[in-house]
Amino acid sequence: TPTKGGSIKENFKEKIFVQNAQVQAKQDQVLVEQKLESDRLEKQKAEQEAKANLEAKAKAKAESESQLLKKFELFWSAYPNKKSKKEAEVKFKRIDFKKHTFESIMSSLKKQKQSQDWIKNGGQYVPMPTTCINQERWADEVQVPVQQPSHTDVNSYWADKLHAQAPIENFVPTLVLGEEFN
Repeated sequence: TPTKGGSIKENFKEKIFVQNAQVQAKQDQVLVEQKLESDRLEKQKAEQEAKANLEAKAKAKAESESQLLKKFELFWSAYPNKKSKKEAEVKFKRIDFKKHTFESIMSSLKKQKQSQDWIKNGGQYVPMPTTCINQERWADEVQVPVQQPSHTDVNSYWADKLHAQAPIENFVPTLVLGEEFN
């Protein structure tokens, strides 16, 4: 029996259409939910990676600062004019160690400590550490005087000269028959 407004066939087609639309709507909803979950997981993964990178950078920075502090303490312990330590530490942290190696700075400091400019008048002219750092004094050419031993007596002079000579190796005195040995 036909229902109001159409035949059984039309009603059946309409029900199938509605069911198909409902199934399609459910599938679309599942796809949307899957996409949202995928996006959420990607975002969560990106946040975790960013956090891990941040922690790694913080750890590397802490290690770098620790190494830098150790280097400064070595510099400070070797520097003869120990004034304004905190300011010197701040300036030291700004040194470009890619341009100037710590070893070259310390080597130069060792030479400068022997220079006449730093020795005279009991070290009166040794620059402040901040001045040394600000002006990159480790790049200066340093003339270290060669000290000649001063001798007050002739015997010590000749004794030093004899000690400075290279020893004769494998010396074996020989006598030739018929010659006198002196």
